[in-house]
Amino acid sequence: MKWFFSVMLAANLGVFAWLWLANDHKTAADHITLQGALDTGIGLVLLEELAMPLPLRENNAKTKAMTTLAEASTMAQTVTAPIKAAIEVTGAELTRDINCVRIVGLETEKVATSVARLLTKSGAVIRQQGEESSTGARYWVYLPSAASASAAHATLQRLQQAKLKDIYLLKSGEKKHGVSLGVYSARYTAQHRVEQITAFKLQPLIEEIDVAIKQWWLEFDWPVEKGEASWREALPSDLKNIPAKTCMNAAILN
Repeated sequence: MKWFFSVMLAANLGVFAWLWLANDHKTAADHITLQGALDTGIGLVLLEELAMPLPLRENNAKTKAMTTLAEASTMAQTVTAPIKAAIEVTGAELTRDINCVRIVGLETEKVATSVARLLTKSGAVIRQQGEESSTGARYWVYLPSAASASAAHATLQRLQQAKLKDIYLLKSGEKKHGVSLGVYSARYTAQHRVEQITAFKLQPLIEEIDVAIKQWWLEFDWPVEKGEASWREALPSDLKNIPAKTCMNAAILN
């Protein structure tokens, strides 16, 4: 019986030694295969690729790398396209032509404020407004000197009875005994006054004089594409022909 147990023990040891040597050989072979793949520059090798020959693994890795690059390029184009479009739209808005307009000749601050309100409703952007003093032409309508003070006074009463306003006697100077009929900022307004007085069979005169005047001005931004006529349409009828020019300091304010 002893010899039987001795034979079984030897057999078991032999099987154990054979299995251990076979597993160690397989591990070394796999290590050599992986090391070779790394040395050839392929990089990471998937488990399912271990069964492939080395050239096939290399081609497979290159194909996957090219596919990955293509997908990344497509994704970059997809992301940058909307950004580029947004930049183009923003650039178009920033380059929109805007003209700074300065209108002058507003008689009072109240008129300037009213005009600013009307222009704002039409889309203008008000920059600033202010008052300036200058010397300007005015048109004086008057009746020449009468023969006497009584004659001048009789003419004055006649016109007053007709409910005419802004008339008074000239009591001194070279036009003494004359009648002042008003001073006007526009010649056509003065001419209208002349026609009104002529209806009384009188012969008034117009004289252009220089006077110190205070006026208000207003500056605002207006799109060039809309044109000058469009903002003038927003003004009252008596201001539609008001003088206008480009702001002197537009470049600084922009």
